[in-house]
Amino acid sequence: MRVRLLIGAVIGMGVLILIAVVMLVVGIIDEAGETTTVSTSRSSLPQIVGDLRSDPVSLGLPAGAKVLRMTDTRSGLAILVAWPDGSQVIFVVPIHRKGPALRISVSNSENQ
Repeated sequence: MRVRLLIGAVIGMGVLILIAVVMLVVGIIDEAGETTTVSTSRSSLPQIVGDLRSDPVSLGLPAGAKVLRMTDTRSGLAILVAWPDGSQVIFVVPIHRKGPALRISVSNSENQ
């Protein structure tokens, strides 16, 4: 009696393992199918790259200016610069060619 119960348990666990492996394979195939749906044809690449800024951008930093941090934003690159006199400026360079770089002066309550 116990041997039959043991054989049944082993067969049941084998079936559960087989079902889990099939579900795992189906999940991997499903995820792989989602990532390959992006169109990367050669005709679409120049259109995507054509709108992006590829020309060099000059910020005109004075001698002694120090770049403290660069952070990517939703539509560009933000650069925090410390001027030699201690003040700070944020430059925002858009990724798209449409707009010029923006300059934002930063000050705290002590400097106002």
